[in-house]
Amino acid sequence: MAIVKGPLMSIDARGAIAKTLVFLGWKGLKDVREYKVPSNPNTAGQQSIRGKMTAAVAAWHNIGFNLADKTAWDFKASLSKKPLSGFNQMVSEYIAAYVAVHVITVLKVITAGTIISTGFHALGTGVGTQAYKVWVGTNPRALLTSFSGSATGGAIDITVTGLSASTVYYFKITCETASDDTESGIYKVTTPA
Repeated sequence: MAIVKGPLMSIDARGAIAKTLVFLGWKGLKDVREYKVPSNPNTAGQQSIRGKMTAAVAAWHNIGFNLADKTAWDFKASLSKKPLSGFNQMVSEYIAAYVAVHVITVLKVITAGTIISTGFHALGTGVGTQAYKVWVGTNPRALLTSFSGSATGGAIDITVTGLSASTVYYFKITCETASDDTESGIYKVTTPA
């Protein structure tokens, strides 16, 4: 990668010259690269990955996430070392599960209900009667305390107890089936005094 100052005798240059050089701005840097037409292999492996990507993107758009779910995924992504959006975080996790040939359970419409000074109910929508856990902590990077429960007809309602009053807590829901890597985004709840 060549970094240039005043490319083509100008302040800024962008575009291709005779399909040999490409001038562009990339992350604030002026850059000149060789013009290349990317290959597009149509192998079975590539088609498999494209199919997984398509399924993950369709899941984001068709699952029925509400604004709180999308905000929770954005928050979870902000904790990552990579600059990701909530969409990127969810698609990344779903593709990893697809590649590992694991099941993906949709967790959506998650909220904290019946909030009292010592706990709350983690509510949401899952699938069937699977086992779930709520992971809770005061640090969103360390959700170390778990509470187990299950869904009845897909409705998740897990009681979280033993919390301190007037404290901000973060929580996520995970599926506890061995071959299910599903996690929700990270939600925030504040216990009253």
